[in-house]
Amino acid sequence: MNTDTQTNSDRQAELLRVLERQLSGVGDSGGSAMASDACLSRFHFQRVFREMVGEPPGEVRRRLHLERAAHDLRSTTKAITVVALEAGYRSLEGFGRAFKTMFRVSPREYRKLAARVAPLPLLAPSGVHYNSAAQEIISLRGTVPPQRNTTMNLTERFLDSDYRMKQSMLQMARLLSDAQLDAPLAFRHSLMPFVEPEKTLRETLDRMITDVWVLTLLDEIKWESPDPRYRAITGKSVEEMITRLDGYHTDFSGFVRKVEADGSWETKWVDRACEPEETFTYGAVIEGVLTWGIPQRIKAQQLLGQLGLNVGLPLP
Repeated sequence: MNTDTQTNSDRQAELLRVLERQLSGVGDSGGSAMASDACLSRFHFQRVFREMVGEPPGEVRRRLHLERAAHDLRSTTKAITVVALEAGYRSLEGFGRAFKTMFRVSPREYRKLAARVAPLPLLAPSGVHYNSAAQEIISLRGTVPPQRNTTMNLTERFLDSDYRMKQSMLQMARLLSDAQLDAPLAFRHSLMPFVEPEKTLRETLDRMITDVWVLTLLDEIKWESPDPRYRAITGKSVEEMITRLDGYHTDFSGFVRKVEADGSWETKWVDRACEPEETFTYGAVIEGVLTWGIPQRIKAQQLLGQLGLNVGLPLP
């Protein structure tokens, strides 16, 4: 490891230790207190922290408090009021709004789901999270490069948001019985004229996971999947859907990133499955998947809502 990397790693580790002391309640709290703990002015601390860690310190601190609160809701019998106060919130209402924005469910609903549903995945630009097992802060990304592109990547944000929502929905679908998943839908409609309407909630969830168009394209270009085993799964249990979603998202998001890196948005591809054959660009395929895929997810979300499973608003 070179000296620069070691220096960056040491600096990042010290900044994370400042956060840990804040999280443990040692000393004063707030931006000024964190800057003082790091022996920096508040302005300089904000700049250095964002450069080294990858997010503003206030956002990281707020997320870590909520992640720890989620751990306490799952693993302890603390009153929600106590959890809210320990997370730095002066009112239950403020805590409830912040918690639901991050986890898609209220603190009370989260606690009810805890015994039956795995923790919902969270994404963070810095890769810094609260490790509930060790009860400490960890960086899943390692050393963050000192220079980073702060331009918003809207396509990637759409993909990540869509994936997180689908993960949340499938985790909640674990609570449903086979009878609920396979009950005939009272109203059936398809978003595409050439596709048969789904007859059950299970079919609706299954259809939102993968896109045959994308899979055909990946086969044509001989895409090397990190783990192609999900392609062989034909069952439609919720657990199998979760596995397929993870594999598909890895492949599709990887393809999108490669298209972006290569600038190959206008590269043409002949879809021989169409009758007659049609030519599309990579950009058109990605646009089409987002255009039709997100409404399909929202349709499944509405069906879950009718069964009392509220996933939250479909916002990134």
